[in-house]
Amino acid sequence: MAAHVLTNAQVVLSGSTGGGDLTPFSGQISMMGKVNQVDVTTFGSGGYQTFAPGLETYTHTLSGISDMSATGVNSLVTATNLGNQYGLYCAPQGGAAAGDPVIFTRGILSEFAPFGGGIGEASKFSMGLTSDTALVDGYVLAPLASRGALTGTSVTMTGPTATQKVYAALYVTGAVGTGLTVTIQSAPLSNFATPTTRFTFSATSATGFQWAAPVSGAITDGFWRAVATVTTSTFTWAAHIGVLDNNL
Repeated sequence: MAAHVLTNAQVVLSGSTGGGDLTPFSGQISMMGKVNQVDVTTFGSGGYQTFAPGLETYTHTLSGISDMSATGVNSLVTATNLGNQYGLYCAPQGGAAAGDPVIFTRGILSEFAPFGGGIGEASKFSMGLTSDTALVDGYVLAPLASRGALTGTSVTMTGPTATQKVYAALYVTGAVGTGLTVTIQSAPLSNFATPTTRFTFSATSATGFQWAAPVSGAITDGFWRAVATVTTSTFTWAAHIGVLDNNL
């Protein structure tokens, strides 16, 4: 067993109405899910209170140092963004390379405190996101970077099995050019001699995020990659892939 110490985690909140790379400002993050326990006790329960799993909810909190400058966190996210949907991800090991682990989700910005603290202290911000979908443990297919066209590095991922789904997400934090189109491919060999396109995100010329409809059922291909085309100039974006059980 090796303990993981958070030192260089990458945190990104991406949406069409705000957000961006919050890594330079963030100092604490929590991504947590829970399932409600429904009481199903009957006379046949043997004298014990029994429960069945009910609705799942996911809540995520993020806090750090306020920055009121034109490029600071308080310009990237404001109180007017409350109630809007965003994509959120945390790459615990920095997310700088394809294949790095990542946890990703989407949800509604439900809480936001732009600053706070006492006299002489560093001002702190905090925000909360309430997810409206699954929390996915997965892999970076394309690290967050400014780029044009891309044929991504092969990433090894097992599954999904017949009882699982594969999820994919695209996060665009900077749009200088036009016509970014990203596809996610899988293949049985790492050289992608016979790739299959599993996801195609909508072409975009703006910042924001896209959450692809999950694909159910067994996929025996063991290698995955992101492929992008750009009409003009560059975009700053990241793409992720992950597998979950079908009941999520």
